[in-house]
Amino acid sequence: MAKIVFFQKDLHEKFGVMSLSSYLKKHGHECEVFCNSEEDDIIKEIKNAKPDLIGCSVMIGEINFISETLHKIKKVIKNVPCIVGGPLTLIYPEEIISLPEVDMVFLGDGELGLLNLLENKDPSTIDGLWYKKAGKIIKNDKLGYINNLQELPPVDWDLYADKYPKIKKQKTRNFFISRGCVYQCTYCYAHCIANIYRPTGVHFRTRGIKQCIEEIKHLTKTTEVKYIRFQDASLTINKPFLIEFLKEYSKEKLPKFICYSRIEDGINEQVINALHEAGCDRIQFGLQSFERIRNMIGRRVDDQTVMSAVKLVQEKNMRVGVDLMFGFPTETTEESLASLKFYNKLMPIEISSNVLMVYPKTKIWEHAFKNNYISNTAMEKINRDSLTIKQKNINQLKNVDAFSYYFIKYPKLLYLLKWLIYLPPNKFFSVLKNLHLLIIGLKYDSRGFLSSLGIIKRYI
Repeated sequence: MAKIVFFQKDLHEKFGVMSLSSYLKKHGHECEVFCNSEEDDIIKEIKNAKPDLIGCSVMIGEINFISETLHKIKKVIKNVPCIVGGPLTLIYPEEIISLPEVDMVFLGDGELGLLNLLENKDPSTIDGLWYKKAGKIIKNDKLGYINNLQELPPVDWDLYADKYPKIKKQKTRNFFISRGCVYQCTYCYAHCIANIYRPTGVHFRTRGIKQCIEEIKHLTKTTEVKYIRFQDASLTINKPFLIEFLKEYSKEKLPKFICYSRIEDGINEQVINALHEAGCDRIQFGLQSFERIRNMIGRRVDDQTVMSAVKLVQEKNMRVGVDLMFGFPTETTEESLASLKFYNKLMPIEISSNVLMVYPKTKIWEHAFKNNYISNTAMEKINRDSLTIKQKNINQLKNVDAFSYYFIKYPKLLYLLKWLIYLPPNKFFSVLKNLHLLIIGLKYDSRGFLSSLGIIKRYI
């Protein structure tokens, strides 16, 4: 039996880590996770755990923390290899494996590869593994890939909850019934990752219905969960699968849920009825922008189709939310304000907005870089400022983002306070942006409330 210790910056459940844990435990190995935000001395705790392997899953914006933590670990824990996996390894494999603190990088689905590694299989035969040997980097060609996700055991929902009891008190728990995404949005890494997967297999795959139902039942029995938030890119992509899943969900009388959907999926009355009957509390539509920009970024859906889909949801008295972004190349201030008037017609209950981050290697980054909207940025220097486009009205678009909730909910404010967007962005605007999230956080998740409160405190 071998032991792997995972570490991460903040306390939140990483679905991939929980899946790895369940698969490794099924084969007799031991797993433990440490969150830096919850530990007085994470290095000491990892050392005391006596791991045979140290691992982490890295996403955008986490690489500096990962590198710094591994550097500290290497000083006190000798001869224990460190492996990095997660979505970012598919985008930056060369850069990550080149970090002196990293011994191995895993690309793709990690369950089988990590098991083989813990059981001392020849590393040169493990799909998806890049590793260092005698000062050289060895790159295995294929990705780690699991075609049939139903072959995997139930996700280890106790990994975080048993270590950090506050997880069990969360009203809302995130859940996935699939992996991957079928869409090609130009601003998202999903299309890059899907293209990387293509020679090996299909990026988008669904899990087993029965297994998902049993996992949610486990959560209802062992935690204080009141809502399930399906984090899938779009719950409504695979309609036959969704309808069957919702029938079972309804039959078991499981908690109310929140989900994300794409109007491009072809939202119809059958889907909305099934969601309603199963207990859908809110559908969050990723609309991102107004029609011209939607067409530009691969979200080709016209305003009339958007309005029709939202109306179907509202007729069932389900809550509607929208995700918006501002700061796209060529976006004008006038267009962004006009879009707020359109979204006011939809009267969404929740408005989530952000300034666009132009991620390197995406299609929109290639366009922005070619047209001097953004400069080339090294992986370790990626942050919100470095990934924001450079155009004359960007500060105005940042302010539109900050006030979008208020201008959509209370359109008269748009006419009264439109001059505010021409002021320089400031801390007060940032506080206002996050203020309404406190109320939403109180309803759905105490951690969401505390997170929003923490953001506000940083600006006071």
